[in-house]
Amino acid sequence: MGNIYVCDVNNSRVQKFPRGSTSATNGITIAGGNGCGSAANQFCQPFGFFEDASGNTYVSDFNNNRVLKFPPGSNSFTKSETIAGGNGQGNAANQLYGPIGLFIDGYGYLYVADYENNRIQKFPPNSDSTTNGVTVAGGNGQGSAPDQLHWPEGIYVDRNGNIYISDHLNNRIQKWTQVPAGIKDVSIEETISLYPNPNNG
Repeated sequence: MGNIYVCDVNNSRVQKFPRGSTSATNGITIAGGNGCGSAANQFCQPFGFFEDASGNTYVSDFNNNRVLKFPPGSNSFTKSETIAGGNGQGNAANQLYGPIGLFIDGYGYLYVADYENNRIQKFPPNSDSTTNGVTVAGGNGQGSAPDQLHWPEGIYVDRNGNIYISDHLNNRIQKWTQVPAGIKDVSIEETISLYPNPNNG
């Protein structure tokens, strides 16, 4: 506990430093460090990092428009798996454009601050490069309206599913509440339908 993890952006690596380290302490490369590139053991400007309770590490690979997952005990030789994006720069559901902030909630869902797309994408557990993400915040163009973001960077999700976002060029922290798809405000007389239908997906 108490280790320090650093995304060493221009060296294309993630460094780990022990608790109590100083400027004289040597870090250990736990991911990347093999030059800027798109191989499974490379990054090109890693900006975001997250470690889950099992010791898996997740890194947002900004210029490769993907999120990589490394197993516990990884080093510069370890190959990752792409769990989001990796399909070129774009705004399709299975694409990212400059991902930065990452968060894994208690259910294993991955949240990605999709910086250049001005949105937060959510991916299910065990996702891969073919998996479509769902936009849970932003995605309405670049702007400062309540339903917009302008280059989101940091992200945190609390136990109630509220999403907190550092909205870079709007100089604000936004709180978004996730609403299940298909639900709207209703009176007691109304009938509602929930989607997707559990009987047919």
